[in-house]
Amino acid sequence: MGMVDALRDTEAHTRMSFLEVDVRGLTLSTAADSIPDLAPVWSRLWNQVCAEVPGHHEKQLFQLAGGVGRAPVSRTAWRAAVAEALDQLAAHVVRPLILVEPPAGWVLLEQAARAALRRLAPDLTLPWQSSLTDLNRLSAHIMAGVPRPEGYDVLLGWPGTTGIAEARPQRVLPRAVVAAGDTRSEQVVVYGPPHGSETLVPVVRHGADPADPAAVVDVAALTLGPGEQAMLTVRQEGPGTVRIVHPAARPGRAAWASAAHLEDLLRLDESRTEVDVLVTVELGQPVGQNGSVTDRLGVARTVVGDLARMAGRTASVRAAVVGYGDHLRRGLDVDLVQQGLGDPRDALARLAEMRPLMAARGLTAPLEEALAVAVGLDWRPAARKVIVVLAGRPAHPAQQKPSLIKCLADLDLDRLVAALPPGAEIIPALTGPAAERGGPGGRAGGGWADEVWALLSPRTPVMSAPHLQEVLEQLLAPDEEPINLRLALGEPVP
Repeated sequence: MGMVDALRDTEAHTRMSFLEVDVRGLTLSTAADSIPDLAPVWSRLWNQVCAEVPGHHEKQLFQLAGGVGRAPVSRTAWRAAVAEALDQLAAHVVRPLILVEPPAGWVLLEQAARAALRRLAPDLTLPWQSSLTDLNRLSAHIMAGVPRPEGYDVLLGWPGTTGIAEARPQRVLPRAVVAAGDTRSEQVVVYGPPHGSETLVPVVRHGADPADPAAVVDVAALTLGPGEQAMLTVRQEGPGTVRIVHPAARPGRAAWASAAHLEDLLRLDESRTEVDVLVTVELGQPVGQNGSVTDRLGVARTVVGDLARMAGRTASVRAAVVGYGDHLRRGLDVDLVQQGLGDPRDALARLAEMRPLMAARGLTAPLEEALAVAVGLDWRPAARKVIVVLAGRPAHPAQQKPSLIKCLADLDLDRLVAALPPGAEIIPALTGPAAERGGPGGRAGGGWADEVWALLSPRTPVMSAPHLQEVLEQLLAPDEEPINLRLALGEPVP
């Protein structure tokens, strides 16, 4: 049996190791895919393997040939030292292993070769080669001659809960040796992404890195609607020739090559912008304003519910809520019900716990208490920051502070606004008395109200839920154009 036939069922087409046992010592070398020249990975001279082998060259050769000399090498010590060396190099062996036998007549070297046969079980044994050039030539011959099995996968996105799909290969053509003229094919079902767009289906070599251009053998582009199913055929006609067959498929190699990152192909949402939103809700209900707090809470639930639906497609959305009451009793802080920035569903749950509270004043409310909470939130530096102020009354004016039962001196509105994170956008959304008589501020708080809303935002206060929704859509729109290129999905998004 020839060398190639002996290694036909191994990975010698891609990699192998050679162990040389010669007069210099033990040398383990490897050959890697497409680089048949051997590279040493472990080497020891004989006097490094066994301390009883003399360092003097001629004396060493005499001992290796089996001579006894004045200080003969103990056969017991030699066998133990060789066994230890073989155990050390075993960790560096890449299969298949080819043992290159020593030249004939060298007694200790022949013993070492027999030990290697027992301890390492090489896949092939070759006679002694006189030069490294000869070994490199043999390595190249083996790599070229051993048939290379081929296996292929399609790379698909598998939906998760974060808005980013996970790219995973799905086997379509198992590893096998494909000869010239051989044909095989398999079918695979793919699905369109949630927004519907041009989708890509790449075929990659099994086990290869999809980022490596050489790993991708074909890419099909399809236009699929949300959840639309398509059945593709992956066909191989001879060694290395693989293509995707579908009546509507278009060549997709150029689109695949132009994608900056694989993550761009895996996004299930259209926005790549981080969004942090705080909704403050005035819970104090003045006399004669029954239902005003309920209305505000309804608007808050709508806003946060929309954010929760966005978060179902992207991990970039976080929401917080703060409900604040009035200064009512001496020695007690303002009643605050809050949920920090996080999953919008948690904010929705906290909103469900909020109830109208008794109002102490008809014209002003401690909005500054809610803004103090806003200052302390863990806003993400790069996020779009929005604070929705659902209020019926403006904050307390400075001259009113001394008369309040419980109010810290540093809770001045202008200082709080200045302490908010850079880029924070405040949207005053007014209900109840604040929205009456047509103009910003209305009668609740009089001229002071106009100052408060202007201090919070240069925007004209929002007076209706539809208007608020319109403003939020503008503020939360993505910075970049939607990505219309997607990796096809392996299963439909629920």
